[in-house]
Amino acid sequence: EPPNIGREIKRGEPLFNIKKGQRSISIFAPISGKILKINDSLFANLDRLEMSCYGKNWICILDGDEMDSELKELKIGKSAVHFFQDQIELCSDQLRLNKEKKKQSGQNGYWWGRIEEMDDDDWKQLTGKFFAK
Repeated sequence: EPPNIGREIKRGEPLFNIKKGQRSISIFAPISGKILKINDSLFANLDRLEMSCYGKNWICILDGDEMDSELKELKIGKSAVHFFQDQIELCSDQLRLNKEKKKQSGQNGYWWGRIEEMDDDDWKQLTGKFFAK
């Protein structure tokens, strides 16, 4: 679900949603500003994101109007790399923990690497922990 061109948005507001089946995740704006452009070709073929999140796979362009106050809160460069590496590790740990809990309770816990197979409780827990920030 792409963002709307021309829309004014505040940092932390939902910028766009990613949906698969009945589930969705809101992605929040990293800065305040106006949406100048969206990558229509990406929204027509989201499978491209599985190949690479760089190059032609950008989502939208924001014209930041509060950059002087918001820039210091953004993770840029090495701090961004470290943040995302930490988040990937935490997410992997959470998936492993959920898998082990399922096994111990006698349920099929084999969905490691297959997020679409998670039950609703695990999905809410995972998305709440990593996407509701």
